[in-house]
Amino acid sequence: MPAEESSLAYVPTLLATLNYRSHSTTWKQGELVAEADKLNLTAIGIQEHRIQCTEPVKYLDLNGGWKFIHSSADTSGNGGVGLLLNPRVYSALGSVIHISQHILKFTFSTKCSKSWPKLDILVCYSPMSASLQEDVDSFYASLQHAMDEVGQHAFLTILGNWNARLPQTSQHPWVYSNILHRDNDSFCDFLAANLMFSANTSFRKVPDRLYTHRSS
Repeated sequence: MPAEESSLAYVPTLLATLNYRSHSTTWKQGELVAEADKLNLTAIGIQEHRIQCTEPVKYLDLNGGWKFIHSSADTSGNGGVGLLLNPRVYSALGSVIHISQHILKFTFSTKCSKSWPKLDILVCYSPMSASLQEDVDSFYASLQHAMDEVGQHAFLTILGNWNARLPQTSQHPWVYSNILHRDNDSFCDFLAANLMFSANTSFRKVPDRLYTHRSS
């Protein structure tokens, strides 16, 4: 954890999210840091990094002062979430809370903690459609509880892989397919209940960039 406070005010905050499907090798970590640095990103939410550890939250030092803070993958070496932070934003990190294997909560200080709203980032990875329904329900219940604890006077961003397909509407026009699957209702209900939208579906892309993985 950083020893001194810093300020995130007046500097653009550029966030990204990535299902990495293995972030365990040194060369992959270096490659991702180099790309994030080139794009001047503030932080990247990582899902499915597949790194196992014994701690609830692990701090990993990477090139150029970047930090990767993550939960553990499961006993099979799958899953795991984390946040890749540039050196400036890491210095403003206030706390990290392990909600579950699928959810981490990060809180950052801003210029003046007494008058400026804090920044909270939730990084999450929803159970896959082949998972038990009770696991999906538990994930959304834990995520909702974490959101409720943030409060109304904070900037909140959720960086996640939802393992769901949204139907094409005016609110999220750029989706790969209108063919939905089981977890669609859970995701749509969560967005509607919290007056949120899926930002990734607001960007126009070529068809093969509208999905990360196709499955039945």
